[in-house]
Amino acid sequence: MRKIPVVSSDEKLNEIVRLECSRSGGEFDPVFMSDRAEVIEFLKYELPEMKIFYFSDPRIDCLGILKEIQEDPWLHYGGIIAVHDN
Repeated sequence: MRKIPVVSSDEKLNEIVRLECSRSGGEFDPVFMSDRAEVIEFLKYELPEMKIFYFSDPRIDCLGILKEIQEDPWLHYGGIIAVHDN
């Protein structure tokens, strides 16, 4: 089972991610978070192959988190799935 950080406080989006991960037969385990420090710590220690960021979330500074990722080469591992409203 691979952990996928989902940076989103939107319950509708989070439910869609939960549903799609459950359809993977247990291959993917979403980990939902919205706190910047928690996200960075998770990325540093888990090195997930992919991350899902909801860039239109008004409660989360995803661009700030992305900037922190860009500044730390250790965090460059894996891909980012960017979700936004427009």
